[in-house]
Amino acid sequence: MRKKVSIILALLLLVLLLVGLGCWQRNNIQALLLSRRMSQSDLSNMIAEQQEKTLELSRQAGVSVRSLTDEERKAIRNHEISRSELIDRLVNEEPGTPVVSESASSESDPPATTQDPVVTEQQTEPDPNAALREKLAEYIAKIYVMEEEYTGWLDQANQNAIDEYNALPAGEKTAASKFTIGMKYLAIAKDMEKECDAEMAALEEDIRTVLIQLGESTALADEIHSVYLEEKAAKKAYYLGLH
Repeated sequence: MRKKVSIILALLLLVLLLVGLGCWQRNNIQALLLSRRMSQSDLSNMIAEQQEKTLELSRQAGVSVRSLTDEERKAIRNHEISRSELIDRLVNEEPGTPVVSESASSESDPPATTQDPVVTEQQTEPDPNAALREKLAEYIAKIYVMEEEYTGWLDQANQNAIDEYNALPAGEKTAASKFTIGMKYLAIAKDMEKECDAEMAALEEDIRTVLIQLGESTALADEIHSVYLEEKAAKKAYYLGLH
């Protein structure tokens, strides 16, 4: 009887352990399943759809934020534009404005003076919540920039792993070496993911605070968090599918 109880307790502990690991690694498990079920093209489309969801959520919140252009994606990855400058562009500028590096902008001629704008007779009432909505727009724009920074880092880490393996002597290019290099970069990626998750959590809390100040539902922050997790799983699946 005592032996039977011990077996039952051991089984219960195993179940609890597996459940705990499942909750902890839920996003990774989701990524693994996606990588086995979807093609690289499908995963790329899924990532784009998740980014569009974030854009739509911002519209529903009454703020105007656009996504990054290809030129801006390249610029932020190559450190040709700062995070704060890009966030300002996403909130206040239309796509198509050329990215000018800091060194180039310092050498350019000063902008020509413009005429004073014509004041029309009809003046719209100022929005008392304009400052808060602008802050909300900046937070959502920051999400886009963070996502691109993280994706750029993943691309570079993936290439670094490939280069490290290719640099090995012919006799050392084995499955074991590939596994060792892969685990090395996986550990680095996990640390980067924790850093990104922490920054995202703080950003979501900032969004909740602004929504409360606006007297609106904080469901937007929860929806943004859900989209973030789905997009992160899709990106993991995409890189898993490359190897």
